[in-house]
Amino acid sequence: LAAAVGKDFDLSQVRPLTFPAPELAEVEAWINSPPLTMHALKGKVVAYHFWAFGCINCVHNLPHYAKWHADLAPRGLVVLGMHTPETQTERDVEALKVKVRDEAIMYPVAMDHENRNWAAWANSMWPSVYLVDKRGRVRYWWYGELNWQGATGEQFMRQKIEQLLAEGG
Repeated sequence: LAAAVGKDFDLSQVRPLTFPAPELAEVEAWINSPPLTMHALKGKVVAYHFWAFGCINCVHNLPHYAKWHADLAPRGLVVLGMHTPETQTERDVEALKVKVRDEAIMYPVAMDHENRNWAAWANSMWPSVYLVDKRGRVRYWWYGELNWQGATGEQFMRQKIEQLLAEGG
């Protein structure tokens, strides 16, 4: 049997699949920040989330991102919201600024009317959040509402953020 299946393989030596985070494409507006680039964010852990302010599942995730920002930004986490509108109303920059103010979002938010970043990331749904390590590689992601119907997405992603923050650059 050993000859048919081959030698034992130590799976603990297999590294997880990662890929370079796409560079940020041109956006229409930045809120709470000057324009950012993924290149300039190397050395930081980035929680990069796609959202739309009319998406209720996205809105349900906002308090988690705000807490990550409040708790972990001093240790090197950058939360970055990429607002990719789904409806015509969501394309209004002033309406987005009001939502950012009303939700007390303190981290950078970019507005991607043309879906350039959505396409670069091959993203397919709202909400989505990706964790980028200090080397600029995408390591983890979560699609949908973090704690939908008992899911433990917020806990899982926070643990992964902590792990990435503890790693060397």
